[in-house]
Amino acid sequence: ISPFAPDFPALTSNAVCIGVDDREDAQKIVYMTPVFVGFQLRVSYTPNGGDERHEDGVGTHVGMPDNADAESRHNVSVYGTYELQRDSWSLIAGLGASFEGHVEQQPGDDQREQTFYQGGVNLTFGAFSIGGAFEYYDNLLSFEGGDDADTWVAGGGLAYEFESFVLGAQYSHQSTEVDRAGGGTDDFTMDRAVVTGIYPLGPGIDLDAEIAYTWIDTDPESADGVDDYQSLEIGLGTAITF
Repeated sequence: ISPFAPDFPALTSNAVCIGVDDREDAQKIVYMTPVFVGFQLRVSYTPNGGDERHEDGVGTHVGMPDNADAESRHNVSVYGTYELQRDSWSLIAGLGASFEGHVEQQPGDDQREQTFYQGGVNLTFGAFSIGGAFEYYDNLLSFEGGDDADTWVAGGGLAYEFESFVLGAQYSHQSTEVDRAGGGTDDFTMDRAVVTGIYPLGPGIDLDAEIAYTWIDTDPESADGVDDYQSLEIGLGTAITF
C-alpha cells in the first residue's frame, strides 16, 4: 500500500514525473540513465502534449499530427530519484520539474506556459512506512490579460503491515490562489483524509477497503454552491493479480 494520498503517486524505481502534457500518455521520447550509487535521472520530450491516440494523428499514420488550438508543444520533464536499501530500512526520494515549451494560439486570450515542480520521500522501517510529497503548479490556469491561478499540493501518510493485513492513513491539502484580471484575489482550499486497508483473501486476490472525508472552502464564498462542500466516501472492492 502506498503511504501517499491518491493525489500523490508512490515513488518507485520506475516512477515518472507528473508533467504538463495535455494528455497523460501523449507520445514522447524518454531517456533513463543507468542507476549510479542509487541515483537515476529521467528526461522526457513531448512534441505535442495532446497527441495520444490514433485519432489524434499519432501512431501508424502517414504525415504529421495537427497543432490544435491551446495545445501544448515542446514539453520537457526531468525527474531524479535516489534509492537506498538497508537490512532493516529503506529510503526512496525524488525531485523534478516539467516545463511547457509553447502553447498554440487560440481565439481569444492566449494561455501562458505552465511549469510544475514535484518532490517526495518515502521511508520504510520493517513493517512500517511513512512518506510525503509536494507539487507546485505555476500558471495552472493562466491567460494573457486574464485570470492567473497558482496551486500547491502537499500530502503525507503512513502504513503498517500486520502479518498479511496492511492498514494505511493519508492526508493531503491543496491551496489555490486566483488573481482576477479585474482585480482582487480568490482563495480555494481542499483537504482530504483517507484510511485504507488491504487483506489477502487468497493467492493473488486482495480485499481493499477505504473510508475518506473531503472538505472544500473558498474565499470569498462561491455563489455556485462549491463553498463549504463536504463528502464522505466508503469503498470496498477486490484486486486480482496473476
